[in-house]
Amino acid sequence: MKFIGKIVIPLLLLSSLLLSACSSTQPDNSNAGTTKNDSEVTSAEEAEATTTNRANVKDTLPADLDFGGKVIKILYRGGFDSIEMNSDDITGDIVNDAVYERNTTIQERLNVKFEYNESGTATAQDMPAAIKSSILAGSDECDLIAWAQYVVLPHY
Repeated sequence: MKFIGKIVIPLLLLSSLLLSACSSTQPDNSNAGTTKNDSEVTSAEEAEATTTNRANVKDTLPADLDFGGKVIKILYRGGFDSIEMNSDDITGDIVNDAVYERNTTIQERLNVKFEYNESGTATAQDMPAAIKSSILAGSDECDLIAWAQYVVLPHY
């Protein structure tokens, strides 16, 4: 049980960071081409400074948190949703670029390296048993599993 606690807690922190780090950095051009007087600019700047959004919220992890270059092996379901986990480069696609930016930011921030492993042909029916078997065997083939919760969790 100690083993699971040592693995699960850091993985939960990592997965919450993965989810919160994905944000769009597209500029707001909705007011492009309009001019504002000084009072409007000041009000807009003040509103921006007091508005909480993903771009101006810092994580609450210790500043010196460093995993020393550890490789985090992530098993994810393949197919249509592969883009949710891994992106190799900036392509101009908003989702792809956000995933790339999220992963790069986390890897740099925590000094980790993500290794992605697609589940391949595993079906929704096969995956829970494969995960359980891997955990019970003490395998280190993955540190984090990103699969449909509605499929995996009811089996545990």
